[in-house]
Amino acid sequence: MQASRSVEEPLRGNSTASGIPETEETQDTSHETPLSDPPDPDRTPWITTATWPRHQHWFRKGDLVEFHRQGQWFNHWGLYMDNGLVAHVTRHDILQASMFALGASRTASTVLASESATASQLLSSATMFVAFGERMLLPSPPPTQEQRGHYFVRLDNILLVAEGDKFRVNNFVNGTRFVQRSWPEIFDLVSSLVNNPYAYSVFTSNCEHFATFLRYRWNSNGSPAANPQNSHGISGR
Repeated sequence: MQASRSVEEPLRGNSTASGIPETEETQDTSHETPLSDPPDPDRTPWITTATWPRHQHWFRKGDLVEFHRQGQWFNHWGLYMDNGLVAHVTRHDILQASMFALGASRTASTVLASESATASQLLSSATMFVAFGERMLLPSPPPTQEQRGHYFVRLDNILLVAEGDKFRVNNFVNGTRFVQRSWPEIFDLVSSLVNNPYAYSVFTSNCEHFATFLRYRWNSNGSPAANPQNSHGISGR
């Protein structure tokens, strides 16, 4: 596979190339009648912040989530961890995301009254968590002044990460020489990395590489890569 391309995007998170043209298949489907189940659970239709409450059940633990950055050549990637939370690498300023959430909640209450659940979900990160047995992962705290501008592994509300852009499940590495990690393995991996600095590289350790590293491991010997930076090449297109 070709290495992913990526660009740094202050206040919008790092993004990677999806290589997917805006064809009929990738058009927004928010105006359509919601599906009880997607035709392909590993590559769902695009959804929006407004339609998230109706399609949240499409997103399973360990799914890759692709965020379509409107007007950009590059998309952002994360791993769905359950309960509306996504593990991802970013330099995203969560305070800016909170400002978006506030604006979105006002829009939801005035224009999309039927989608009032969307507004409450946008602002409910503080009550979200991912549990495994007696262990629990909480959303990442807002970055400190010293952390802003640096890359970190974070656990954030999927709607805050979307920033109003459409998103979908896209497990595009399925069927390759990599196998999916078990949920306990994914949980342990995210637990060990969340809120820690990340050695970001546009071509070898971007957000897409990190997300696929969380989901997959080598099939040759069954052992995971030593660290996210060693996973380059398992994603990208």
